[in-house]
Amino acid sequence: MKKSVKILLSMFGAAAILSAGFALGQRTTADERRVYIADENLRAAIIDEARWNPETGEEEIIENELPTVDQVARIEMIDFSDVRSLEGVQYIKDARRFSYSVTRNDVIDFRPLSEMENLEELYIYSSEEYGHKPLDISSFGNLSNLRRLDLNYYAQVLDFSSLSSLENLETLNATGGGMIELSPLYVSRETREAIIGHPVTYSTQFDGERSVFADLVDANGEYTFDVEVSLDGDKVTVSDLDVNTARIEFTFYASAETAGFGARTGCSLPIIWY
Repeated sequence: MKKSVKILLSMFGAAAILSAGFALGQRTTADERRVYIADENLRAAIIDEARWNPETGEEEIIENELPTVDQVARIEMIDFSDVRSLEGVQYIKDARRFSYSVTRNDVIDFRPLSEMENLEELYIYSSEEYGHKPLDISSFGNLSNLRRLDLNYYAQVLDFSSLSSLENLETLNATGGGMIELSPLYVSRETREAIIGHPVTYSTQFDGERSVFADLVDANGEYTFDVEVSLDGDKVTVSDLDVNTARIEFTFYASAETAGFGARTGCSLPIIWY
């Protein structure tokens, strides 16, 4: 065999080995992709669940607190609290149940939850009684397998409309306490009448009764519970207001014709008299 032919064959062989090695390297890298989880409390909760291998029945070592995509994907249930960022939960593809306690007065970004495609039960709680903000649950509309949604304690929502697309939703409980602070309400001393538009947007599941109650609070924090308030469509009217009223606290209720759906939303509006 000529020398030039031998050299050419050697080059082809080396190229084949390099190609195979590169492909193997790509496959290994893909199989071992790591999930970086910024929040330390969420990271601890995910690692605690991800280290268990259900196939072998044994715990695995997670190096440098960086679980693999495969390890995170096999988690079926997770609970945690005191977390500022949910980045990382989108890799928990097989989880059927998810529970999260909001313990800080933060605006929570729930978008990573929208990729938990097999989620069936979702529980969100808030322990912050005062000064809390309404939760943005618009991303929950992507959870097509969701059957149960609980928003409790002081978790408050002003817009439920995204849930209208959830055909499998059987139970929705959003009856927490607390008050959402809204913009001041200007009231004439002459008419002593306050009129606002209904601040809550409901999903189609809430096709039953709706009602509203109001309490008046004066500058000293004293409450008046006997208040005339009416609800006409989306128009809310409070009549014969005492001029000493400093704030109105509304409580809005909504339900469904079928059992299993209930929402309570509290809103507080400061009064500016003119």
